[in-house]
Amino acid sequence: MARLEEEKLLSFRRHLLASRNKLGHLRALMLSVGAYVDQTHEVPPPDVRAWGFNQLEDKRAFTAQTRITYPSWGEGYGQSMARSENTFGLEPLVAGAARQVSCSVEDIFPVIEAELGKSQLSDPIVIHTLLSHLELVGIDQNDIFIPKYRRDCPNTPYSDLDGFSGVLIFKGRTIPVFSIFAADENLKGRVLIADLGRFASWHQYAPIEDEEEEQNTYEAVFIKVSDLNTDDRLRQKIIDDEPDWLRDKPEKERYLRGRVVVRVYERFEAKIREASAAIAIEVTNL
Repeated sequence: MARLEEEKLLSFRRHLLASRNKLGHLRALMLSVGAYVDQTHEVPPPDVRAWGFNQLEDKRAFTAQTRITYPSWGEGYGQSMARSENTFGLEPLVAGAARQVSCSVEDIFPVIEAELGKSQLSDPIVIHTLLSHLELVGIDQNDIFIPKYRRDCPNTPYSDLDGFSGVLIFKGRTIPVFSIFAADENLKGRVLIADLGRFASWHQYAPIEDEEEEQNTYEAVFIKVSDLNTDDRLRQKIIDDEPDWLRDKPEKERYLRGRVVVRVYERFEAKIREASAAIAIEVTNL
């Protein structure tokens, strides 16, 4: 049976990491404001668990002896990692803001203006999960918002980041605005206004604690594709565990020999530094 091809494994890792980095908007923003803390060479806290994927895939995606191509194989994993990152990272930020406000989508801009006027935020950034909902209230026609695609959109230190959607102009100040896709329904219709570097920090930890597996860690992400045709121990463990999806396979060992196990993990947490440096707004009528 064909062996895994290193070139295809490399392509899978490269596309996974590129997709994760492109769509991991919140992590990139935290890095840009100086709130990213690299603790990948330290023992991770016991209460911060690694998360990711541990799933069976068709081996042909990683072998040379196949005419089947999987151009977006790694990209799909990277997209899912980024969406989960955005969700897991944004949840504690929204919950950790000292001021919690709610409003309707029609009132979102007046409320943002009012909150900015009352706040003592020195370098605010707006992060939202509203996405297309802002179109309902004519975001392009709103006087205080300039979308990124307009030629008169002012440049900011964050304009080149993915997720940057434009700026708010408030009393002569230029305030960057970022849109983030969060998979959790509880994060639907959320707006966070924050002095981000003062408000929170992003702590990236080693994805696994097994030193023998460090060679499979790339950019703080553990990525390993195990060939079940050659990994006798892992193949036998799956057979012994008797998962539901394997029970109806008449030739279990043969079936598994044509598969790989893809494991992708990372470990991080977002911590609140100063709760008073943020305002969370919940849009209630979406």
